[in-house]
Amino acid sequence: MKTLPTKMDVLAFIGHSVFLPGGQAVGGQVLSPNCIGVGICFTDRCLEKFPVPPDDVNWQGYGGIFGVTPFGGVPFDTEPAPLPTTDTKVIFAASCCDSLEFESWWGVYDSDPSHGGIPTPGRALIVTVGTPTDPSVDLLKAARAWEVIEQSLIDGATVQTAVAAGAVAVPDLGGLVIRGDKSLCIGPKCKPVH
Repeated sequence: MKTLPTKMDVLAFIGHSVFLPGGQAVGGQVLSPNCIGVGICFTDRCLEKFPVPPDDVNWQGYGGIFGVTPFGGVPFDTEPAPLPTTDTKVIFAASCCDSLEFESWWGVYDSDPSHGGIPTPGRALIVTVGTPTDPSVDLLKAARAWEVIEQSLIDGATVQTAVAAGAVAVPDLGGLVIRGDKSLCIGPKCKPVH
């Protein structure tokens, strides 16, 4: 991630996640009965969210303390939150086990404390979600949904309209959730908002 430019309109990640199995405790609190996404994996490296929970003095990383092995057994690196994508307007992240822990890594919120509790202005995070009983995500379907979302954004749609188009095009994906500025429009054909 450090080699990516910090000025870009869109960043899409479609791939495997680093996750905790269901029922694990972080900082003494059980976060979810389902798996909890805490990172992303590339071909040769997985990134996990850091810094550690402040009340867990024995923290050795999600992999170290829970014995989580990322996809393919590739090594872990840690990245602080938010990731170095602070100027990216639209982020699409498709992987299994979405969680608020994972979403907070990107620095885009529905209730942003640094902006008085309103959604993060001028930025949107789109994540894929499974079902309550199956948090897995079909990455081929997610890639198809992203193609529709991307084209809709290019054609001047807002993030909310583009995501709706992606959901219609791939109805059996599971779900798509938007955090942040749902009315954001970034394409060259955007119409002024009145």
